[in-house]
Amino acid sequence: MALRQTQGFLRSVFQLIKLELSVPDFFTLSRRAGGLEPLPRERSEAPGFP
Repeated sequence: MALRQTQGFLRSVFQLIKLELSVPDFFTLSRRAGGLEPLPRERSEAPGFP
């Protein structure tokens, strides 16, 4: 998801569950995300799937 969409999504979720938390704006998210490395995805072996 783009950062603006993530910001809007989180605001909507917080409103739905009546949680009064501030959501960082997309500029802050962008700066913080720049220094993060993505976590490696774990592959799960589900029964019945190759």
